[in-house]
Amino acid sequence: MKKVLLLFATLFALGQNAFAIYDFYATAPSGQTLYYRISGGNAIVTYPGYNSDYAYYNYGKPTGNLIIPDSVTNGGITYAVTSIDDYAFIDCDNGPQLGGTRLNTVTIPNTVTSIGVGAFRDCNGLTSVSIPNSVTSIGSGAFYDCSSLSSINIPDSVTSIEGSTFYHCTSLASINIPNSVTYIGWSAFRNCNGLTSVTIPDSVFEIDQYAFAQCYHLASVIIGSGVMYIRKSAFEDCHDITQLTCNATVPPSVPYTSTFAGVDRTIPLYVPISSISSYQAAPVWSEFTNYIGGTTENTATATVTISQITASSAHLDIVMGDNTSYFILLYGSQSTFVQNGLTTDAAIVNYVIQSYDSPANRLYNNTSRYLNGLTPNTTYCVAVVPFNNNGTAGMMVREQFTTLNETDPATVTATISEVTATSAYAEIVMGQQTSYFYLIYAPQSVFTQNGLTTDEAIISYVNQNYGSSDRNYNNVSGYMNDLTPNTTYMLVVVPYNSNDEVGTITRKQFTTLNNNGIEDVGEEEYAISSQGGRLTVSGAEGNMVNVYSLDGRCIYSASAKGTTVIDIPAPGTYLLKIGHHPARKVVVIR
Repeated sequence: MKKVLLLFATLFALGQNAFAIYDFYATAPSGQTLYYRISGGNAIVTYPGYNSDYAYYNYGKPTGNLIIPDSVTNGGITYAVTSIDDYAFIDCDNGPQLGGTRLNTVTIPNTVTSIGVGAFRDCNGLTSVSIPNSVTSIGSGAFYDCSSLSSINIPDSVTSIEGSTFYHCTSLASINIPNSVTYIGWSAFRNCNGLTSVTIPDSVFEIDQYAFAQCYHLASVIIGSGVMYIRKSAFEDCHDITQLTCNATVPPSVPYTSTFAGVDRTIPLYVPISSISSYQAAPVWSEFTNYIGGTTENTATATVTISQITASSAHLDIVMGDNTSYFILLYGSQSTFVQNGLTTDAAIVNYVIQSYDSPANRLYNNTSRYLNGLTPNTTYCVAVVPFNNNGTAGMMVREQFTTLNETDPATVTATISEVTATSAYAEIVMGQQTSYFYLIYAPQSVFTQNGLTTDEAIISYVNQNYGSSDRNYNNVSGYMNDLTPNTTYMLVVVPYNSNDEVGTITRKQFTTLNNNGIEDVGEEEYAISSQGGRLTVSGAEGNMVNVYSLDGRCIYSASAKGTTVIDIPAPGTYLLKIGHHPARKVVVIR
């Protein structure tokens, strides 16, 4: 009986780790627990469960803003972190029923060369990922259903975008495909509803099935000169495509009419002028009927930028391309365009050619001007049709903007960063309705002592004590110096519109570091000091002491023995983590 009890106790002690695939775990610089397995003398970030279906069953998921270190130490051995395993962070998303904590951002170190299959699959709260140039492969489905991911940079070290890599990344607003990529896989960007334009580089030779299917808001597509194959349903249901360019001299093979199912066959299709007849005779390409411009060797182009939008005006910048001789500008309310049937690029270009292309309407230089006399809260359309020196219409540019309400308040955004013991960096950006603003900063206690605890009190104080010489008429950025260490400060920005009406007040709080450059994180169990390019830690015997750069690079890792003195390679701000205590910022100076 004793042997049976002993066996049961042993199995119970093994517990949930009995079938786990990881070799050890450690705390990341950002505070989360990460799990690792050892392979070839390197560490691979993995999941703790016994398979991907139960990756984090009975384990806490990494949440918040994660910094993956470039190296990790276990048992006195330091391993380089070189890979993110298949399904390493699958479903790191605790929905509302589990408290709502999510994995929000991930910074990957430049020691990592591969991101595994499904590595971040179903991380619905993930908004951004920093991928370094060291990464050469991203596995299929790596970011599948990361529905909050709004932008991502694919490094030029990656040669293929595998199947379903960004499937259902519905918030992805833009994507830069580098010129190193040769293959775009099955459903790679399928159902990325936020994409409005995509440029496929000349290096790509194959666009596989469903690659961009159901990208419902995709309006502009440029296909590179090296593309040879566009597979079944690659652009299926991309109803909003209004302009399609294919720079390949030989029409890419398109064996299925479903490749462009749902795409209007009357939209402008730009191809090399010498290849128009080839496209008109090629399967599926022959279904398109509108070859406006039709040249890449001498295509007229222009760029349009709209800024400084108010209730009654907007600023317009038009820059002509190298092959542009002149351009025609049209603008008006969106409803006017609709009423006149000018709802497609082809209709607008045809209208310009037939009714508007005369010397009196041509603009031969770059243009920078205000559009005045606009109606508040109205959507406007700006259309620019460029022409080359042969008088051939090129790639039309169409932009929309909506004027503000007359009652929209003045606003500002304020950002505080680089906080030290005696200084902090502030950046203030004015909103579109803001004419000027007043800036106040002082210790929180000063605001309280003077009764400046409400917006009404602050506005009254500003009106009584600030004049026109104190106004800021432009965006402001700079350091606040001579601050008191270990003190909570308040920065207040009061914006006004052109009618001198006060807008939405912005407040920002921040706390300076201790006089020795150490962030206060609560009751101390050990002493820390920073002087002469060194960190000194006392009273931490038996605890692991780790120092990381802000980008996740491990600077120092060792178990404390007595007073620990750490030489820091360069002045700056670092993260210091001791044992189980939270990481804290430390400022190191020479």
